[in-house]
Amino acid sequence: MVPLSANLLAWLQPPTPAQGPVVTAAAPRKVRALLANLKSTAPNVLRATCLLCWMALYGLGAAAQLAGLRNAPQQRYHFVPISVADAERFFSLAPG
Repeated sequence: MVPLSANLLAWLQPPTPAQGPVVTAAAPRKVRALLANLKSTAPNVLRATCLLCWMALYGLGAAAQLAGLRNAPQQRYHFVPISVADAERFFSLAPG
C-alpha cells in the first residue's frame, strides 16, 4: 500500500457547507469565458509541470522513468529549470 500524503487527503475531503457550492449557476458562463481567453499550451501541461518538478527534486533519469520513458527524453521539449523549493511547493499544494 502507498501511504496518502496530507495534501492529497485534504483534496479528497468533501466540501463543507461553509465553503459554499462547488458549482454555481454562473459556472458555464465563467468556463466559456475562461476557455475563450486561453492561450495555446502543451496538451498535458499538468503532466509536464509534474515531471519538471520531479526532475528538480530527483533528476532527469527519475523523471524519465516516472514518465514511462526508457531513455532520457529527447530535446524536443524545452526544460525550464524549476527550483527545489518550487517543486516542493507544487507537491504540497492543498485546497484552501
